[in-house]
Order: sequence, then C-alpha cells, then structure tokens
Amino acid sequence: GESHLRQTMSTDKLQFCVSVRRCRPASVADAFEHAGRMDELASVFGFLFESPLNGGRNREASIPITPEEIEALNKRSVGYSFTLTSTAGAPEHLRDRWTNEMLRRFENPLNSVVVSMPMVENYVREKYPSYKLRASCIYNLKTPDEINAACERFDMVTPWPDINDHDDQLLALTSKDKILLFGTQICLKNCGDHRLRHYYFWSLDHIAYYNRREYGVPYHPGDYHWHFRPPCQGRSYPTQMEDLERFRRLGFRNIKITQFDPFAESYLGLKRSTGKKLWTFLRRRVWKRPSLLQARPTA
Repeated sequence: GESHLRQTMSTDKLQFCVSVRRCRPASVADAFEHAGRMDELASVFGFLFESPLNGGRNREASIPITPEEIEALNKRSVGYSFTLTSTAGAPEHLRDRWTNEMLRRFENPLNSVVVSMPMVENYVREKYPSYKLRASCIYNLKTPDEINAACERFDMVTPWPDINDHDDQLLALTSKDKILLFGTQICLKNCGDHRLRHYYFWSLDHIAYYNRREYGVPYHPGDYHWHFRPPCQGRSYPTQMEDLERFRRLGFRNIKITQFDPFAESYLGLKRSTGKKLWTFLRRRVWKRPSLLQARPTA
C-alpha cells in the first residue's frame, strides 16, 4: 500500500558522502536542507585534526574541523568519516594521544573511519569497534574480485573511479550496498598508478607536522604543496560529474562527492542565476579558508 510505496521511494534515494576538506560541514548540510534533500546526505568526510594518520590531502589546504562541528553534524543525523588514510604511518602514530581521544569521543555507528593500510584498519577494528570501517580507494583495489573480497571485511569500500566506465565490472560487484562510487572526480581516471604518489607525499606532510609537535623538528608546509611534475595531469582536466542515474539503474546508491561546488549547482540546484544571494552565502562559508583553529591542545 501507500506505506510500502513510501518505504520503497526512501530506499531508492541516493546516499551521499561529501568531502569537507575545503568546506565546513554545516554548509554542506545547509545546502542539502535548502534543496529539500537532507535525507540524501548520509555523511561527510575529512581529517581528524591534527592526527599523524591523516592522508588523502595536504594539511595546509584543508579546513580544520573542530569537535564541536562534528557534534553539531551528528545532531542533524549526519555522520562524520575520519580519513585516517596515511600510507606512511608507523606503529608510533597509532599511540598518538589526540587521535585516540577523538576516536573515543566520536565512537558510534553514525560515524566511520576511512583507512588505507592494514595497520590502521586492524587497530580501529580492535580498539573502536563501534565505528563503521571504510576502505579508501587508496587501498588500491583494482579488480571486482579484490573489491568483493574487501566487502567481506569492511562496511563500505570505495573503488577507484576507473570502474565507473565499465558496466561489466560494476555488475560483477556482489555487494552493491557496500560500494561507494565516485560521483565527481578530476584526473584520477587518467593518473593510473602515479596517483599513489600524491597520497604518500601528503601522508608525509601530516607526519612532518606531528614530528614538529613531538620532537621539535622544523616544519614548512610549503614543502608539501603538490608540484604537478610529469606525468601529473591535475591541471589538465575539469571536474567530471558522473551519471548518477546510471549508477542508480545499475543498483548503486552510495556516492562519494569530492568537488562540492559543481555538485551543489548541478545536483542540488543552487544556481548562481536564480539563487545568487544563497549561493554567495554558501560560497563564503564553504570556500573561504578560516584562520587555523586550535583544534588540538598544545600540551
């Protein structure tokens, strides 16, 4: 009857996980709410400032998200995914006091931890079992068999966006409810194995800052600005928006958004021409980098 129809429509909706490395969580939630699509925002992902296990992006170019912002997000029933996706982490970094304090504070099934190496994966699974555990694309799972195997031990798995262009590979994935597909990307499809250089390089950035705090080693954030050396093609490609309806037809519902600005315009309908005042407000909140917040105690 009508109740079953409403339930079917609800489960048929896409569920988005949006990057907040360059925008504030509240701005993302506000944009979805304004568009009347709040039930499609499942979570956002960003750093656990200041953790030596961070990865995926460099530290200086990312907005520090405070604990209070994560709490406010959770009150709106939106999860936060900590991107502990370092590919250069060492056992010492697992013992970081601030990292563990924050993981204890936000351990609940609404939130998740994204990992890219077995050391961190096993640590979170053993010490903080209430989190959803997600496999980053940086785990470098390339074949449907590798992705299917990962689905047996993770709550969610993100393949590289290369798979998006191949229906046969997408249809070979057996746990579609555990797959998080890229809905936006820039150059990852064209980068191949060179992309892992980015993530190792940026992992070293977070470790270098940790070494400054712990050991007084000089730290220069400018050393970790990506230099676009060949064969890097990061400046050659615009944002690519995937065909989300095609994903839905193939049975996929979980979508990762890394470039929020064009997504907000094309999917949420925040058009510059028709909603200039709101758009300006959201851009100011989303894209203006604030001064660094003291998210971590100095002692």
